[in-house]
Amino acid sequence: MGSLLPQLMAFPPHPPPSEPLSDAEYDKQIKDLVQLLNQTSASKLVGDSLGEDDLLNILNPSINTLPYLHALLAHIDRSYNGKQSTALSSKPFSPNGDLWFKALEFIERFDPVQVRYAGPEFRRLLEAVARAAGSSSQRSVAVIPIRTAMLRLDPTSSCLTSTHLVFVHLCLQERCFRDALPILDNDVFHFPTMYDKNSNQPLLCAQHETSSTYITNTSGISEKLYCNHHLQYFLYGAMLYIGVKDWNRALLFLEIVLRSPTSGNASMIQVEAYKKFVLVGLLLGGRPLAMPRTSNAQAKSYRAIGRAYDTIAEAFKDGNNQRLYDEVQAGQALWQEVSILLYPPSFLHFEDDDRSLTFCFSRTVTQV
Repeated sequence: MGSLLPQLMAFPPHPPPSEPLSDAEYDKQIKDLVQLLNQTSASKLVGDSLGEDDLLNILNPSINTLPYLHALLAHIDRSYNGKQSTALSSKPFSPNGDLWFKALEFIERFDPVQVRYAGPEFRRLLEAVARAAGSSSQRSVAVIPIRTAMLRLDPTSSCLTSTHLVFVHLCLQERCFRDALPILDNDVFHFPTMYDKNSNQPLLCAQHETSSTYITNTSGISEKLYCNHHLQYFLYGAMLYIGVKDWNRALLFLEIVLRSPTSGNASMIQVEAYKKFVLVGLLLGGRPLAMPRTSNAQAKSYRAIGRAYDTIAEAFKDGNNQRLYDEVQAGQALWQEVSILLYPPSFLHFEDDDRSLTFCFSRTVTQV
């Protein structure tokens, strides 16, 4: 490690030079460091020594972001694969362990510009945090760290990534409705920019008008996204907004799902969104809302599969309590069937004592 350490700490120059590096020189030097790290074995990054000689105890994550990240991942991998371990990786990566706190320290202190050059590794760390929390049945402890990392990399959170999906799914599982809002409240305007391998891309370290020009198909910050990922994000987001009773924002997200074009009939994700759209409309305005403009094929799918929900909405609007009660009772099996999307679909039931209508959305109950 003696000969490796000076090379790992050579970039960025510290203390900083009186005249900052140009973008071109910064880009060249950090790419040389990336090449070195990619050619360095995990065993060298972990080392055979213990205690103070460990790289994670020597490197500063805010300055030596890339070597710290690579060493951290090497430790995490070793903690799982059963090889001879160091003091830090003697136990599997999990909440409250030494490695966990090293990961949290990195998330709080990493250099956001340097991390642009280690997209796959950065994404892998966040996925490891989510996985470790889930394995220990403490998923909620991963919510704030992942959110912090996302906002430090992209304060606007305006470019949809695969980490967005990991995050909202985690929040939904753990009912962390309000913890999701700092991400959800930032409107998504972009997907990762698609660059041809031979195209002239802007330097990752340069000033960018939008995060989508450094979160790209080649950066590795996000896995490849497909149309169903877009639908899932906005459906999960709507369900989280339902959890905090922000009906307007929930409707916006549901409308995005419903309006998204398809090659034919509506997808099951869109049908789930339509069911929630009908019921949230009743909570917001006391009446069924007009179907968002979409293709005829999609509209027919929504109406056909969501007919029971439309019937409930019409009975609610007419104020016919007996009909409403009968329709709800007739559909009890439907309201409680298991959804393909983590939670049961939105369902309704009458309470036996006062026969008051209760709408249940993703385990969030609102008396109407």
